[in-house]
Amino acid sequence: GKMPISKRKRNDKNQQEILVDKRMNFLHQASMLLSGTPSQTRYLNYTMKKISHKSVKRMGPHVKYSFCRRCNTSMVAGKTCTIKITKLGSKRTCHFCGAVRISKQYKRMTDKNITRSSNVEYQQIITPVDQQLENNYNE
Repeated sequence: GKMPISKRKRNDKNQQEILVDKRMNFLHQASMLLSGTPSQTRYLNYTMKKISHKSVKRMGPHVKYSFCRRCNTSMVAGKTCTIKITKLGSKRTCHFCGAVRISKQYKRMTDKNITRSSNVEYQQIITPVDQQLENNYNE
């Protein structure tokens, strides 16, 4: 037998959503790979933004914060943007248009933050690589 029309429409809708996800994922990966050429990344990010609006599909936070809101350039620390950690959070400044975006996710640890949090001991974690670098530096 044939599938009822409602189920057929639902399957077509799912297939379309899968294609949109794949296309947006491809555009995001390509824009991050080509971050050295801003004009290409702007075009890819702009296209990805348009696709998400047209398909009424939300971009994930990691995708949304990976490019500038104003000029659509991929934000790569040190290459296309500057990141400063302040008391308010991390402050990203685009090198091309100067747009500033503050993310409250990463805050600098201040004395107030440490005393407010539960009595957890803060200690420096030293990895073997750090220890080797320190030994080479001291020699």
